[in-house]
Amino acid sequence: MIPVIQKTKYDCWRACIASILEIDIEALPLPEDNMHHTSAQYVAKLRKALLELGYTLTCYSPQNINSKILSSPDTGGYVIAIGRSPRGNYNHAVVWINGIVHDPHPEKTGILDIRAFQVIRRVT
Repeated sequence: MIPVIQKTKYDCWRACIASILEIDIEALPLPEDNMHHTSAQYVAKLRKALLELGYTLTCYSPQNINSKILSSPDTGGYVIAIGRSPRGNYNHAVVWINGIVHDPHPEKTGILDIRAFQVIRRVT
């Protein structure tokens, strides 16, 4: 995992993926000006870019994940944890292995809770 800092206010998810895959953040699409970073249209673009790199992304609720899934062997155990941001009423993404190992936001204030985990896997 190579830490990547987010480039814009809502760029944490893209920065986490780039960190885990150790790729340039620019290899992943940035939401267009009129497209929200959590819109179905942007999520589809990001998933397509991941697929082109040979990966898929699966989301789990904290209640529906176990240690085997969290071990994430395709990414050295690194997963994405998503939770409430301490900076406002929106979600923030961080890189996780048994706790936060990288917060892509310059303030490094983490998340207030965990609402979801996202696991990156190689396409087989």
